[in-house]
Amino acid sequence: MKYRQGYVSNSSSSSFIVAYDSINIGKACETCGHVNRDFSDIIRQSSSCETEIERESIYKIKENVKNNFFCYENDDSLQKEIYDKIDEYDKKGWDIIDFSLDYEDQYIKEEMKALLDKGKLIEIYDNEN
Repeated sequence: MKYRQGYVSNSSSSSFIVAYDSINIGKACETCGHVNRDFSDIIRQSSSCETEIERESIYKIKENVKNNFFCYENDDSLQKEIYDKIDEYDKKGWDIIDFSLDYEDQYIKEEMKALLDKGKLIEIYDNEN
C-alpha cells in the first residue's frame, strides 16, 4: 500500500531538503575577497511569497519525513536514505533546511546552482526528482 500526505508539488513551487556548508559563513575568501552568505538568509530575503523555509530543526525535518513521505508496506528505504544523508552532513557541521522554492524564483535557483557547483550545497531531497 502506497500513501503520501506531504511534500506534494503544486503548480507554483517545489520542496527541497538541502544541506549547506555553513562553517565559513561570513568569512572572506583569501583569494578573491568574496564573503560567503548563509543560504537560509538568502531564502528569507527572497521576494517570492512561495519561496520560504519550512523547517530548520533536524528533529522537525526528520519528523516531517517520517510522517509525510511515500511509504511502502514494510519498506522505509527512502526515509532511511534521507535520514542517513541528514546525519552525514550534520556530522560535518553543515546546516540542513527544508524549504519551498517558487518555480519562478530565478535568483534562488542561481544561488543554489552556484553553491552546488562549488560543492557547498547538496540536495538531500527534491520532490521534482
